[in-house]
This record gives sequence, C-alpha cells and structure tokens, in this order.
Amino acid sequence: MRPASRRASLAAAVDNPVVLADESRVESNGNFHGAPVAYVLDFLAIVAADVASIAERRTDRFLDKSRNHGLPPFLADDPGVDSGLMIAQYTQAAIVSELKRLAVPASVDSIPSSAMQEDHVSMGWSAARKACAARSTGCPGCSRSSLMTAARGLNLRAPLTPGPGTGAVVDLLRDAGVGGPGTDRFLAPEIDTAHQARHRPRRHRRRHRRDRRTRMTNPRLPIHAATGTEPERQEPGRPRRRCGC
Repeated sequence: MRPASRRASLAAAVDNPVVLADESRVESNGNFHGAPVAYVLDFLAIVAADVASIAERRTDRFLDKSRNHGLPPFLADDPGVDSGLMIAQYTQAAIVSELKRLAVPASVDSIPSSAMQEDHVSMGWSAARKACAARSTGCPGCSRSSLMTAARGLNLRAPLTPGPGTGAVVDLLRDAGVGGPGTDRFLAPEIDTAHQARHRPRRHRRRHRRDRRTRMTNPRLPIHAATGTEPERQEPGRPRRRCGC
C-alpha cells in the first residue's frame, strides 16, 4: 500500500451514512467498515511480537554458558556473585509475553449490539491501540536490551575485534554512556541510553580505526565474535561481500 493510500485509509470515514455538518447534508456512500485497515494493524502487532521474541532469544544465547562459546555465565563480572545481565533478560521475557497478548487479533472480535442493528464492526480502533502499544514500547524495549547485551559480549571477546559496522555500533553505545563489562549496577538508565543512541544522527558517529578491519586468524574461533557463527570461505578472485550491519 502506497503512503498516499495509507493516509487516505487511516483518515477515511467508515460510518454510514456520513454526516457532513459543514455542508448541511447526509450521504449514504455504502461505506461498510474499516476491516482492511484493522487486518493490517493486527498483523503489525504480530510482527512486533515476533521481532521482540527473536531479540530475547539472542540475549538468551549470550547469557547461557553452554551456548555462548566461552563467554562468562550471564556475562557477569564475577559469576556466582554478580548476576550480569540476567535481570535484563527477565525484562525482555516479560515484554515478549505482553506482546504476545497484544498480538491477539482484534479484527475477529465483533459483538452484535443495538437490538441486532449493529451486527458487525471492524474493531479497527482496538487494533490500532494494540499496534501502537507494541510498536512504541514493547518492541524497542527488547531490541535495546539485546543491543546492550551484544555489545558486552563483543567487549568480552577482546582482544578479538568485530567488523567495522558492528564495531561502530559498540563505539556509539560507549560514547553515549552505556557502560561495558563490570560489576552489577542499575541497568535501567543504560537500557534507556541504548534506545536513545540508536536514533542519534549518523553524522555524529565516530569513524572507525583501521584495526576494526582485523580478522580473526584462528579458524576454530567464530568470525562473528559474539554469536559464534562460522567464518565464510572466500574464493580466490571473487569480490568480497560487504556486511550490511
């Protein structure tokens, strides 16, 4: 759907008849209901829940010592004494559960009323409210915690260094005030700072040092320093693909 069509749909009147007070007339245009818009908004809430769930699962992999390829449990400074980022994952899990509840479609719920005169409505307003809540609070809350967790995981891989794009994100977080690995501390301010840093203008981002381009030399170690994916084999004479991160 094009932007102009979206704006027209969101501003459309779905009442029938339409009362035009400024023109002192009433028009019966056959407008049925706003079901198409309601369906799209319901699907938007579903997508938000799915994206947040993926972000939480990434965090879980970072914190689980059996799957994080040698990182300390919960990325804690002193495992067993410090809880690391365990509470951040608790927050993510709670947000994901809330988003799953918001993902229940509103457009399928319509109750006849007014002595059976109002027999079917789109429930688009409820769908819009759910989608707005999922988009504005839930999904960003999970993504910022996942971003902060990944940055800490990368720092704990030192002296290994990430690629230029990934390293730029880590530097952006650190410049904004999101602390690196260390003892337990109050995480809420840093999570909020991570969200604000994501929206800083690109022109303010610091350029990378050349050593960000250093590749890991041990083939047994994962080339993606945090998640443990295997390095891609570069064929001779084939142009290198650039990372989109």
